[in-house]
Amino acid sequence: MINEVAIKNAVVTSLEEVKGDDIRVLDIHELSDMATFMVIASGNTDRHVRAMTRQVTDDLRDLGERPLGTEGETQGEWVLLDYGEVIVHLMQQQTRDFYDLEKLWDEDLRPMIEKQRQQTSALT
Repeated sequence: MINEVAIKNAVVTSLEEVKGDDIRVLDIHELSDMATFMVIASGNTDRHVRAMTRQVTDDLRDLGERPLGTEGETQGEWVLLDYGEVIVHLMQQQTRDFYDLEKLWDEDLRPMIEKQRQQTSALT
């Protein structure tokens, strides 16, 4: 079993090998108890997204890692791979543009989390 940094790095390398577009890694450890990293990448078509999914799962399997869960692989519009501390979102570009996960996790949640922390510290 490898750590979350090694998993994240392996995911990014796999996506680069299969020509994933606009690969982004978000460090979400301060925003989420579920995961440390979120990796987001785009594919041009459903086939491309499925190929990205296969590349990531095959490469990580070679390292002894299997996803805890997989969603959306059949459709290939938005695939989620859950590797515990590393969550991988593989999407067609129009889906990625619509949901804009980077903005959600970067701009929308940070102020909410900070406000919650301030309220919690005020109570102690």
